[in-house]
Amino acid sequence: MNKNYVRYGKYLKLDNISESFYAKSYKSKFFGSDNFYKIFAFEEISSLITEDPIIFDKFMKIVKANSKLNHSNIIKIIDFHDFQKTYALITEYFAHEPLLALMASYFKRKKKIPVVVAVFIITQVCDAVGYAQSQSVLHGNLNPMNILITHEGLIKVKEFSFFNNLSTSTNVKALNFKQFRYIAPEKFKSNQVLPETDVYSLAVIMYELLTGKVIYSSKDMHVLVEKILKGQFTPILELSPDVPKELAEIVEKGLSFNPEDRFDDPMKFKYAIRKYLIQGQKIFSSQHFYTLMGKLFATQVSKELQENASYKDLKLDNYVNELRPIIKSDDPTDFVPEIDEDLFEGDDEATSILFDNVDDIESVDEIESFKPDTGMYDEDERTAILDDDDEDEDYEEEESTDIPQNNKKVNHQNEEYKKLLDDESSFDLKSFAIGIIVGVALGYGMTFLK
Repeated sequence: MNKNYVRYGKYLKLDNISESFYAKSYKSKFFGSDNFYKIFAFEEISSLITEDPIIFDKFMKIVKANSKLNHSNIIKIIDFHDFQKTYALITEYFAHEPLLALMASYFKRKKKIPVVVAVFIITQVCDAVGYAQSQSVLHGNLNPMNILITHEGLIKVKEFSFFNNLSTSTNVKALNFKQFRYIAPEKFKSNQVLPETDVYSLAVIMYELLTGKVIYSSKDMHVLVEKILKGQFTPILELSPDVPKELAEIVEKGLSFNPEDRFDDPMKFKYAIRKYLIQGQKIFSSQHFYTLMGKLFATQVSKELQENASYKDLKLDNYVNELRPIIKSDDPTDFVPEIDEDLFEGDDEATSILFDNVDDIESVDEIESFKPDTGMYDEDERTAILDDDDEDEDYEEEESTDIPQNNKKVNHQNEEYKKLLDDESSFDLKSFAIGIIVGVALGYGMTFLK
C-alpha cells in the first residue's frame, strides 16, 4: 500500500500531475458500486483562492459556468467537493502534454512545426473557444500551457474565464509574466475581455507555431507590456519565408491592435485558415494527428500504461478517510508550472524527453508512413478516440462563409454573462505596476518557465 495516497470520501488521491496558480492536480481513483472505478483529475484548490471570500465566490461562479460546457475539445468538470475545507475540483483525466512542451521540443532543436500540424491544432482550439463563446463564456487567457495534447492526439482546452474576473492583484501574483504576451492589448488597457480578445490569443499562438519565435520577448515585465501595447512585431514572412503569404496575412489580421480590426469570432478565424489543412491531394485529419502523437508520445504512453496498471488493485478500505486541510503556501508562484526559462530553449527534462528519436516530419505522406506502436489501442478503441468529424475528399464543397449558428459571435454585453463575471476592479497599466510592486514587497517573486 502506498502511504502517500490519501483518501477523500470515495476518491483516492494518487500521483501528482501538474501545478497551476489555482490548484495542485493529481490523478484520483473514484470507487463506485460493484468494483466500478474510474480515474479522474483531482485538483486541490490553492489557499490563494480559498482564503479570500470574495475571490473564492468569484472562482465558484467561474467553475459553475465552466461546468455547463460540454464539448469534445474542452476539459469537462465532473464534480466539486468540500472535504472539510479541502476544496477539490474533479475533472475528466487524459494523459497529456501541454502544447508548450511540443513547441519547446521542436524549437530547441531549431525545427519548426509543420504548417499543417500548426493549423490542425489551432482549428481544434477554435472549435472549443467558438463553442464556449456561443454559451456566453469567454476564455480570456489562452496560452500554450492551458492547451493540452493528449497521448491519443486529442486537443483539450481548460481554464475558461479563470483569469478574467478574480482580481488584478491575484492575476498578477499567479501569472508568469512571460505569459502576458498572449493577452490582448485591451485587457491591459481597460480589463476588457471580448470575443476578439480570444482571437488575438489564438493568433499569437499561431504566430509562434509558424515562426518558432516568441512574438514579444523581454526579461523586464514593464518592457514586455510596453511592446504589447505598441503592437510592433516582426512580420511572419521575415522569420518564415516558407509560410504561405495568405496564411501569414490571416494570422497578422488576428494580431491587429484594435479589436474591431480582427476576426470577431474564433470560428471565422478557423474558416479562414482551415484550407491549409490540405497538402497536395490530401487533407490533414485527426487520424493523421493521432498517428503522429502515437509516435511522438511513445515513451510517455508506455509509462502511463504502467502507472495506471499499478492502480488497478488499490482498495479504498485500505486507506483511512484522511480529510486534512489544504497544504498552504506563502508564495503563490509555487503554483506556476515550470518548463523552460526562455520557453523554447534549453535542455529541461520536461521537454527533452519528447521527440528525441523522431525524424523530422514535413508532410502528410511522412506522417502516414508511421505505424502506431502496437499494444497502445486496438482498432475499436482507436476508432472511439478519433474525432468522428474528419474532413473528407469533398472538403472544397464547404463554403467558408457557412458558419454554424451555435458558433455565432457572442454578444459581450450579455447581461447574464456580465452578472456572472462582474468585476469592479480596473486594470490600467498604473494599477498593474502597483500590483507587482506590492507583490514583490510581500516576497512573492516571479517563477519563470524553464
